[in-house]
Amino acid sequence: MPIELTKSKSKNHASGILTDKNKQSFKFALTGSLDNNFCFKALNKAQLATFHKFIDEILSKQMTISEVDKAFLRTKGPVEKKEVYGKTRTIQHYGKKRTPFRIHGYFNSESYFVIYQIDPEHKKHK
Repeated sequence: MPIELTKSKSKNHASGILTDKNKQSFKFALTGSLDNNFCFKALNKAQLATFHKFIDEILSKQMTISEVDKAFLRTKGPVEKKEVYGKTRTIQHYGKKRTPFRIHGYFNSESYFVIYQIDPEHKKHK
């Protein structure tokens, strides 16, 4: 019979994305300064409207992480690992097909997608 090491979970135990992407709601977060060339101040009025429409489409439909991945995850190219906010992160890119608008970020331990770049003209990772 296997030995049970503990019956309690640590308060720091990651949940959500690691457990069930089909049920976990997609949530956005900003946890630090955005990359200087890919931030809000670099967006014009039309690009801000595109960003708002993108977020609104996800949130108004109460999409799960899996649904957002299926609809918007860009998978062309290799998986990117990058140091962001002092830690190595797996970077994901979301955007609508056939449009240049992209957001780049990673999932934190609370299953929030942390945005660190807004790329309205798809200048990164073409």
